[in-house]
Formats: sequence, C-alpha cells, structure tokens
Amino acid sequence: MGEAVVITRDLQKDFGSVKALRGLDLEVRRGEIWGLIGPDGAGKTTALRLLAGLFPPTRGEALVLGARLTPLGAAALERARHRIGYMPQGQCCYGDLTVSENLHFFGRIYGVGSPARKERIDFLLEFTGLAPFARRPADHLSGGMRQKLGLACSILPEPELLLLDEPTTGVDPAARQDFWDLLRALRQEREPAVLIATPYMDEAARCDQIVLLHEGRVLAVGPPASLAGLLEGKILEVKVAQGAQIYRAREVLASLPGVKDANLFGDHLHLTVEQIQEEEVQAALAGAGLPDAEVRQVPPSCEDIFLSLLARRGNMVERGDGSDGPG
Repeated sequence: MGEAVVITRDLQKDFGSVKALRGLDLEVRRGEIWGLIGPDGAGKTTALRLLAGLFPPTRGEALVLGARLTPLGAAALERARHRIGYMPQGQCCYGDLTVSENLHFFGRIYGVGSPARKERIDFLLEFTGLAPFARRPADHLSGGMRQKLGLACSILPEPELLLLDEPTTGVDPAARQDFWDLLRALRQEREPAVLIATPYMDEAARCDQIVLLHEGRVLAVGPPASLAGLLEGKILEVKVAQGAQIYRAREVLASLPGVKDANLFGDHLHLTVEQIQEEEVQAALAGAGLPDAEVRQVPPSCEDIFLSLLARRGNMVERGDGSDGPG
C-alpha cells in the first residue's frame, strides 16, 4: 500500500448557518480510489473543494500532499497545487475551444512546459480516445466525450491526487463504463490517489473505499464488501405480477411484523428483515390479494445499506471491517 496522500481529522465546513460538512476523517493512500457517495446536499462537493484548497475548513484540519489545511487558511497548499488534478462538477471545459485547445489551455494553467505539454497531450488524446475529435469544439462533443475531455484536462500535470466531482452524472451507462475503464487504466499507469464524488450508489463497488454521506454527516466508511456487515438482517426482493401493484405490496409489507424497512427500487421492493422468511412474505401478499409475487433473498446493495443506516443511526459513524480510515 502506498503512502498517505490525504489525511483529514474532524474536517468541517459551515456556510453561514448551513453545516455543509460535519466531521470528515479520512486516510487516503496512493493508488486507492475513494468514493464519496450520497445524494445532492450530502457534502461531497464541499469535501472535494476543501481538499483542493478552494477555501479553508471551519473546524478540523487536513494534510494534503504534506501541506496542512486549517481554519487559518489553505495557503500552504499552493506549493502542492501542481500535484493535484481537480475536475469540478458540470461544465469543466470551454465550449468554444476545440479539444486540443482546451488541453493546451489547461496545460499552461497547470504550468506544464511547452515540449512536455505537446507530448503529454498527444498521449492523452490517444489514452481517452479523443484523438479523432482533437479539432472539434467541446460544445459539439457528446456528454461522455466531454467528461473524457474533463478527465484529460485534470490529469495533464500527472497529479498524485485526483479529485473528481460527479464526473459520470448525466451521461449514459456506456459512457459511465468507459469513464471507469479510463480511471482504472490511469491507476494502473500512474497510481494516483483518487477521490470521486458520485450520487450513484452502484458505483460504490468500483471503489476501494467508500464514504456514505448524508446532509454533511458521515454515515459509514470502509471497503464496499465490508459495509454489508453493517446491515442488521437480510434483504428480500419482492416482485409482483403487475407493476402498479408494487405500491399496494409496500403498504401491506411495511406493517408486517419482522419487516424493518420496505423501500422501492424501480418496479420491485427491497425488504430489510431479520427472522422473517420468504414464505411468510408471500403468504402476507396472497392474503392481500397479491398471490403471484416473487420473493427471494438478494445481497444488500450500497443503497440498501445507505437507507438502513440513515433510518437507524442518523449521524453515528459506522466503519466496515477492514477499513483503512482512521478511527
């Protein structure tokens, strides 16, 4: 395992009366991919902006590439800024510039010298598959290609720390997969430490460590596989014969003894239960006029764990076994 690139202790940020981040403890090492996962307003963007040195914390501190960030300021990070790649949320490139022009512009911003910059840009165009579109304005790219361009711009200086703010939001599933393939290839080539913010719970399995956030609070920290152990009980998936009946099924099962949570997942339900068996669920549904339901046990998803922790623990922090985060 590589050396620690980011260490935070009780990192907090307030904006007036709004507590955007309420205590973040991380220890991110070289070569690791950490996912900051949660809905809008969870504190993901605030955490990344703090680590990028865009503003100081209100309380707590962070050590980023050896530079200390405290409530007194983030000036110490200036000497390490060229070692950080930051891809902000939303439009991160200039639409009226071509792909190549964007890369040259950001190369100059990062202080990459001219001979090295051209060589690096040529490599990144091939690495991201953007070479055929080098002369195309960024505004004329698809969403997935714009995200690839944003990634290319952020890794131009060959950073040791890469901060990615919702890079896969708003793109199709194939483009999301392409982006993650690039990220894995980048890790194999350079081994940067990566923090990626995402609202997509299914992306948790792609990370080495995840932080589940809600309203600025940390709900859980640890490797994705270990967080399943935080779920009290098991997950039963319920599918009904007709999609519209799922709401009736939820109403029936939410009040069934032994059912702790009943959450909608598209056209099916996930029940968090302890002792209750599949046959008992089917019998309850049949008694309510829903005899053809399919009930089976499934592994808990990250979203199951998130919803369970949110309902059960509020702002208590849980750590999965094997977490490398600080206690």
